[in-house]
Amino acid sequence: PSELKITKEKPKQIYGVFMETGYNDAIFSLRCFAEGSISIYFSNGGGIIGIGEHEAARKAGLDFIKEAEKYLLKARQTTEYKLPNPGKTIFYLLTFDGVYSFESSENDLAAMASDFSPLFNKAQDVITQARIIDEKKRKDVPASSPGQ
Repeated sequence: PSELKITKEKPKQIYGVFMETGYNDAIFSLRCFAEGSISIYFSNGGGIIGIGEHEAARKAGLDFIKEAEKYLLKARQTTEYKLPNPGKTIFYLLTFDGVYSFESSENDLAAMASDFSPLFNKAQDVITQARIIDEKKRKDVPASSPGQ
């Protein structure tokens, strides 16, 4: 948190949330921090950084972190940072007092069958904003002409 210039303002304050989902061929990782930075990474290569520089995405990321505060009491403190198995999603809540985590089935999360589904939905809002930004960036890049 100090590298990001995030200071402790209250007990059990969450300064970052990671959501990692396992797929058969990759791990998807969403990372949001309280100063507004947001990144997405794919374990098989690639990702999107600088998402939090866009106001709508930044707001969605901060909403995701705020929503995560509701789940801190349901999470367990951890010092192990395993990768999720295919079909599973792990949330890591970063606090000044340590890291807390919980895991759920991605299908249950998406179907609103998990206690953590509202948090998953907030993450989806961030991902939607990231896709909008990424698509706009792709459209703004001029296509190269043949022979270049």
